[in-house]
Amino acid sequence: CAKWRNGAGGICDMDRYFEKTPEVRKYDWTGFVRAPADGVTVVSKIRGEVEKRLASDKASTPMKAGDIAKVGDTVATGFDSSVWLNTGFGSIIVQPLTQLRLDKFELNALRRSGRAFLSTGSVGAIIQQPAVIRSDFSVATPSGANASIRGSEMQVGYDEVSKLTTVFVYEDKAYVQGGADQEETEVSEGKKITVDENGSVLSQENLTETDRAGRPIATVRPRTKNRLWVGGGVLVLGVLAIFGLAGVMR
Repeated sequence: CAKWRNGAGGICDMDRYFEKTPEVRKYDWTGFVRAPADGVTVVSKIRGEVEKRLASDKASTPMKAGDIAKVGDTVATGFDSSVWLNTGFGSIIVQPLTQLRLDKFELNALRRSGRAFLSTGSVGAIIQQPAVIRSDFSVATPSGANASIRGSEMQVGYDEVSKLTTVFVYEDKAYVQGGADQEETEVSEGKKITVDENGSVLSQENLTETDRAGRPIATVRPRTKNRLWVGGGVLVLGVLAIFGLAGVMR
């Protein structure tokens, strides 16, 4: 922030110099707050006890809606607690009893990319894929597993006891690679895959009803509601047409 200290204008925020005041964005839960930017995510929704540990500090501080989390920070959730992070190109949902370190967030005109390290727990991600800009997000775990998506939706869980990493794919596809594997494995929508403690990818399985029930609610696409609305509208119109026809035949 030397430029700012020397009177060059702009602002000094998060130990970085900005030529102008950062853009703001309105969320239903928080009102107008700092918008996501290169290296910065914004808490758009929070439930229960959530803390953030800064990259430069071992102490943890409570988080609230509207707060920012930047590259290097670790987000930790308590029992029955969760937090929704807006990246500017998608959402990351940190589930209960989870520790997630934010390793990379790149947001510019050419690329939108994110990477995180999951120490324990579970994290969901939904990434938007614009037609002209590449967007991707990946999660690594202590077993050496790495799962990534490009314009799709997944959930990654890591169990400290069994040392197993499990990846659930709810939409489109994900790409999973264990530390012992030479190539990525493509995992299709409706499937899950496990990486063992030795970093080897095991066989794919279909998602169970329990797996689908564990899908983070925040990642459900609005278009699902639209389909229900349209379907309901068609049903109503169909019923009205039947009653109308019955009236004509009387």
